[in-house]
Amino acid sequence: MRVEVSVSQRSNNIEQEFTDITFLDGSPILPNEDSNYTSTNTTRVDALAARTLSLNAYHDFAFAESRVMLYLGAGLGLSFVELSGLYFSSEYSCISQPCGGRPAAEYNSLQDVDLSDSGLSKQLFAGTDYRLGDKLLLGLKASYSWVDDLVDTSPYEVHPFPIVNDTEISRINPWSSSPWIKSSLR
Repeated sequence: MRVEVSVSQRSNNIEQEFTDITFLDGSPILPNEDSNYTSTNTTRVDALAARTLSLNAYHDFAFAESRVMLYLGAGLGLSFVELSGLYFSSEYSCISQPCGGRPAAEYNSLQDVDLSDSGLSKQLFAGTDYRLGDKLLLGLKASYSWVDDLVDTSPYEVHPFPIVNDTEISRINPWSSSPWIKSSLR
């Protein structure tokens, strides 16, 4: 068995999905064909990065007189997660008169923030090493990570009411595989 301290950084693609949008009283917003207003919404996320410091343990399966060694491992650590460039805007306009006493633009909202959080992470590893020489190995390692959800609260830059947005990013669980060459001091 061997133990290592690991530092890693991962960037992942994000599939953004709204789970629900509600009025301020919590009732769901349904399509309203009788409304004189329309809105255009724009959303985007630039990047999600996770930096992890972990303690990992590996069990090696060496074969006698073979240059190949297989291993399995597990790790536990702390991840620092950052979601950069979370952008949401909603612009209202009047599609037919009358639209009421307030201009439609007074309902516009804008949020453009970076979010961050830290949490527990867990990893599983599987790999193989091929001994090229006494002190040189060529390897392939696959890993799967579970990272706690990113949860952050941030205010809107523009909103008709003084509210904040609670954002939660779930399932930050990347697969990765990487070939590598390392020198061994065995």
